[in-house]
Amino acid sequence: MKYSPITTLTLSLGMLLASGGAQADATPAHSVASAQSRIQALQSAGVAADNYNLAKAQCWIHAANTAQSENDRSGFAQQALGEAGQLLGALEADKNAAPRYGVPSKSSLRPDLAAKLQELQGQDGARCAAAHLACAEVQLARAAHGLERIGPKTAAPYYYAAQCSLDEAQKQIAACTPSAKPAPVVEKISLATDALFRFDGSGAGDILPEGRHKLDALVQNLKTWGQVFSLKITGHTDRLGDPTYNQRLSLARAETAKAYLQSAQVHSASVHTAGVASTQPVTSLEQCPRSLPAAKLIACLQPDRRIEVEITGAK
Repeated sequence: MKYSPITTLTLSLGMLLASGGAQADATPAHSVASAQSRIQALQSAGVAADNYNLAKAQCWIHAANTAQSENDRSGFAQQALGEAGQLLGALEADKNAAPRYGVPSKSSLRPDLAAKLQELQGQDGARCAAAHLACAEVQLARAAHGLERIGPKTAAPYYYAAQCSLDEAQKQIAACTPSAKPAPVVEKISLATDALFRFDGSGAGDILPEGRHKLDALVQNLKTWGQVFSLKITGHTDRLGDPTYNQRLSLARAETAKAYLQSAQVHSASVHTAGVASTQPVTSLEQCPRSLPAAKLIACLQPDRRIEVEITGAK
């Protein structure tokens, strides 16, 4: 007959409680030393130290050893070794045996600890805290045994030990579980090229004092970001002039802005530049008709002459 992990632990605890002092002088079926040898053999065979069943078997062995050293005459040491033996046997039959979780049914004095144990066992990083979770489970079993056989005072130290193990497990799970990456933030900044460059200019020497001020402000903005994943710098012109020339001019200005940011130690995983001339205007023909006098048309088209910086990152 097969039992669930909780049923197995409950039955074992029931047998232990029923045995009383009758087993006090009985010789354990499996000594602590032989059980420890089986653990070493399993580790040598490739069972990881953070395997829950292996960690739990080790906790049962430690509990048995402690009970023997304290001259415990309740039969707990023998039963603890029996629990360890079942876990080791399962691993010897199948190194990938499913974790045998279980919470003693007689842990009603501290149901909060039983609930916390089950919650932590179900979390993604539980394997990182296998030893602490397994030992908390064993300490709860021993507390339940002490509560049933003697009373709350006997159970109290084991409940405290279980609490400490669960606190440590929670810390280890938190450290082991990767934090979710923040959703990327996209921000677009538009810089008027009339303020950035001299007329018809595109090189570093053509940057106007006001243009340097605006680029420096952009640098300071970028340095406030926690991480910049990518920068897209796009140069734009108005619709006046030769389209081919405007495309080259818009790209050259984007490249100059890129070089300026990089010289200011702005770090980004990738930086992409593009020149699109007048293909993405802000103004419309209705707003700025060709019938306007030349000076007014140039002024009207000013919003089209720009560099756009698209920042993708995490703040």
